[in-house]
Amino acid sequence: MKREKYEQRKAFAGDKQPSMLRRRLDHDYTGKRFYLITMTTEGRQPLLGTVVGDPEAPAGSANAPRTLLSPLGDAVRREWYAIHDYHPEITIIALQIMPDHLHGILFVESPIPLHLGQIIKFFKNATTRHYRELVLGREQRETGKQGDTGKQGAAGKQGAAGKQGETGLQGAAAPPLHSQPAAQAAIIPPTSPAAPSAPASPVGIPPAAPVASPAAPAGIPPASPSAPAAQSARVPVGSAAAVPQPLPVPPRPSRSQVLWTLGYNDHVLSNEGELARRKHYLQDNPRRLLLKRQRPEFLRPRFDVPCAGYVFQALGNLALLQATRRLQVRVSRRCSPIQIQEEVERHLAAARSGAVLVSPSISPGEKAVMRAAFDAHLPLIVLVENGFTPLTKPKGEQFEACSEGRLLLLAPWPHHNEKRKITASQCQALNLMATAICR
Repeated sequence: MKREKYEQRKAFAGDKQPSMLRRRLDHDYTGKRFYLITMTTEGRQPLLGTVVGDPEAPAGSANAPRTLLSPLGDAVRREWYAIHDYHPEITIIALQIMPDHLHGILFVESPIPLHLGQIIKFFKNATTRHYRELVLGREQRETGKQGDTGKQGAAGKQGAAGKQGETGLQGAAAPPLHSQPAAQAAIIPPTSPAAPSAPASPVGIPPAAPVASPAAPAGIPPASPSAPAAQSARVPVGSAAAVPQPLPVPPRPSRSQVLWTLGYNDHVLSNEGELARRKHYLQDNPRRLLLKRQRPEFLRPRFDVPCAGYVFQALGNLALLQATRRLQVRVSRRCSPIQIQEEVERHLAAARSGAVLVSPSISPGEKAVMRAAFDAHLPLIVLVENGFTPLTKPKGEQFEACSEGRLLLLAPWPHHNEKRKITASQCQALNLMATAICR
């Protein structure tokens, strides 16, 4: 959305709510950029595959964590790589399919004629057709009922067997992984689905019953059937019959008939370093999911955690709050590099002797101490300004620290998506909380 339109609408839209589906203002979604795309299945149903393996197994080994794709997941994989066939300006960099969502990285090498959202829409429509055939169609065949959501979904009827071959469908099961090139298995981006025939009356409003003509006053003959239509259809101004009736609105397809939730998340990758980190994140997704299932007490956020007179959102090892010795890290901004190094050595010695270090890591000295303790795999409690959502996971190296039980993140305030600079009053509040926790 352009900023001018946004400024016109925001006064009537209310406060901006946290959302991972919002597009960037003033961004050209047809220009040359790297994008990380994320989308989830409707209702987070695990339709695309199953994650298997051992999270401790090395990458590339026989038991390394990976996703075994279902027939639908394999069809989704083929459609993702087919994006390049229909839009040569776009290069597929990476794809990671998880049971209930996918992450993919696209590189728009040269300006594209369509908004990126339109291309994602084509992809979602094509994969939804596979969903209706492979999942809904199979369920209906098993129950002996062929409905409109099988081979005749919102995208229209499938034609002869030749057309089924063009869409990459081979009966009720997709070909095995890498069984054919993506170009042969691709689907041409679909057009908008044909709207169902409109009902005779507005949705939810029964047709009006015929109204009997009132009896004519004595001495006045009834109107002749041959009277002009315009004369017999005249309605007094202001009467209820003069109000125009709303046109019938065709019902939208049920959300149970679509594969993906509405919208998607896009993240613009700004440099090569971020691209490399995101590619590693995609590759590591199956292992992280297995760890999250094995250690939910460390890797799932908790809400309304009371401590020291405050209520926090927490992510990590809550047992660190029960440590016998908790030591606040408070280092003045006025400390010299030599003094900061002395503080680092003093706090590391205390942590090695059993203390849990507590700090919001605000000043350069506090950051140096907490960084050194983190690298030494010592237990830490870190207060953060931004809260969590139910699906929040620790980022990067914090994930490993939380999974090992040596890190606890505490947030006193709700989650927000916008990047905000921490205020002086927030810094003071976080330091007071750290003091209370250590007391």
